[in-house]
Amino acid sequence: MKKYSILLVDDDDDILFHYKNILCNNDFNVDCVSYGEQAVAKMKEKRYDLAILDIMLPDIRGDKLALELRAIDPNILLIFITGFSYMDYCITALDIGISEILVKPLTATELINSINNNLPGLSHCAPSDPVRSYRLRAHLP
Repeated sequence: MKKYSILLVDDDDDILFHYKNILCNNDFNVDCVSYGEQAVAKMKEKRYDLAILDIMLPDIRGDKLALELRAIDPNILLIFITGFSYMDYCITALDIGISEILVKPLTATELINSINNNLPGLSHCAPSDPVRSYRLRAHLP
């Protein structure tokens, strides 16, 4: 089975450490950065299957970063994570093609379930926790 590469972007070092451990323990290759500028640099040097982006970063908003990453790789899958409820981002996310918006804090199962739902051919863990996410595509007319 292919080992997927994930770029994790969040300005909270504890979240980066925790989510990276979860993802590495589920056989993903993970690179972590805290700033949008670092994410763009990583994307220019390596191909990722998925980017998980915090909506609010110190140097850029997640929607703007998503557009920059898409300009580098139009096929990158994108998931937003946030500790806040921003409905205006949901509308913007639809335009950008974000696969999902997840609300922090996430359990390991929620994180892995989201990735399983968005990357082809995955079934790392069975759902056991109710996923608190906003499935954007499910709400389209």
